[in-house]
Amino acid sequence: MQTFTCHIVDSDESQINTIKQFVDKDAEFVIKKTSITCKDAIKAIRLEKPDLLIIDFKMSSFGDPEITEDVDAYDIPAVIVISKIEQFEHDTPGILTTDYLIKPFDEKRVLFSLKRAKTAIKNKKPESLINRVTDLINQLNEKNKSYLKRISVKKNDKIFFIETEEIDYIETAGNYLKIYFNGKSQLIRETLTNLISQLDPELFYRIHRTTLVNVKKVQEFQSYYHGDYIVIMKNGAKLSMSRNYKDILNKI
Repeated sequence: MQTFTCHIVDSDESQINTIKQFVDKDAEFVIKKTSITCKDAIKAIRLEKPDLLIIDFKMSSFGDPEITEDVDAYDIPAVIVISKIEQFEHDTPGILTTDYLIKPFDEKRVLFSLKRAKTAIKNKKPESLINRVTDLINQLNEKNKSYLKRISVKKNDKIFFIETEEIDYIETAGNYLKIYFNGKSQLIRETLTNLISQLDPELFYRIHRTTLVNVKKVQEFQSYYHGDYIVIMKNGAKLSMSRNYKDILNKI
């Protein structure tokens, strides 16, 4: 189990003890130190690098640039500020404030704050940033990906092309695929899985393990038995859509 370190800063030792009791309820947090001065808080950030700082508003001098001076961005802790209601709108520049604990607070409210803090801590870790950048790059690559514009078909001694945007739907036929387009049909030797990987996913959707449709050629969806649907195509064809593929309804 992953654990996070916590440092509590408050001039009121009785309040420190109360918070300690609540924090101890969350097994993912380990209290490394408590202190009664802001100076100790600054030292903790620089030397101990806690994941979370719980500090009373009156103790925080977060406006001072010294608190983050010479501190790596990944070492700046998440912060939960304890405050009175009239202090709630105050901001703590330069620090990742995840929540305000407004006095009086109870165990449930503290545990909720800790949950928010864990999310903030995980999101600022280098591996999390790398994952988010990787996801963004993948999304950009997907958007810029060049999809098949037409399908070549060899028939006798000739080769002709089927424009993908003219395709109504495609069905499996043994070791072949049957492509329906412009009132005609054509068999090609290809697998549905391989062809799907080359077609624009914003245009072509699987409605059954054996059927792929061009959403621009769909007229309507009609509910059928047990969550299945009948897909009415603009060319008049009626196709079965399995309930396992009904996510298409949320995408078009």
